[in-house]
Amino acid sequence: YFYDVRDKILTIKVEAWTDGVCGQFIAENYPNVTFKFKEHQVFLHYNKEGHFKHGESTNLEDKDKLFFYTINLRKERSARYKLLAALETTDLRDQCLSLSGSRHSIHSIKDSIRNELITEDSYHPDELKDVEWFDGLPKKSFYRRTYCELACETLGNKDGDDTFWPTEKTMKPIMMKHPFLLLAPMHHLKNLRGLGFKTFSGIIDESYDEMPKIEDRIKKIIDNLYAIKKDPVNLWNATIEIREHNHLVLGDLLERDKNSSVSFQDLL
Repeated sequence: YFYDVRDKILTIKVEAWTDGVCGQFIAENYPNVTFKFKEHQVFLHYNKEGHFKHGESTNLEDKDKLFFYTINLRKERSARYKLLAALETTDLRDQCLSLSGSRHSIHSIKDSIRNELITEDSYHPDELKDVEWFDGLPKKSFYRRTYCELACETLGNKDGDDTFWPTEKTMKPIMMKHPFLLLAPMHHLKNLRGLGFKTFSGIIDESYDEMPKIEDRIKKIIDNLYAIKKDPVNLWNATIEIREHNHLVLGDLLERDKNSSVSFQDLL
């Protein structure tokens, strides 16, 4: 029975959600599979009419910190713990804004987060009335006050993993037209470029994207923060064109998903 089912599967043209380590296994066993980028749920969330159509306007005069990070600590996300532990050994703590902590119930604090976003981040109440997933919202005040974001993606918790699955952690700085450093699986930046985005090579040392070991990527990312610290205004000014380009590309992807004949829910 198993082989009968497997033979039928082998005759079907399958579009897989991702490639990377898991994709290698699939490709070796199911040759008819073709890999295609599929959107994270963040695309649906940002696609709601009237939500986040433009990046946050920022002035250099508003910036009082080098970078920020928002990291939700979960035991199965070991890379996040390694990143925070490495940052604790540096003298960069005074240069950053941060939100990190244990996994929490979003519903239990939904009203307080909503009120904070309205009062501190200038969201309009109508923008937030249907929002259930606040982790996906850019914290506007953090973007106004910093020169770059340090984001830690969901995947990439094992050395050598190159699975590509960008989430809101990648999309928020792009949406907000902000420079970013990403702790993610190998080749995450390379795959973003494959979607039409530009990254910051030549301005930031992005060799970390090619490093199999998590600790090596973290070290190179921290080295980058120290380099940026010497002249953060140069980073900001040198990346304007890239950030504008990426915002347009993201908008095109959102529209493509919005106008797709097959809804994201149906794909699930």
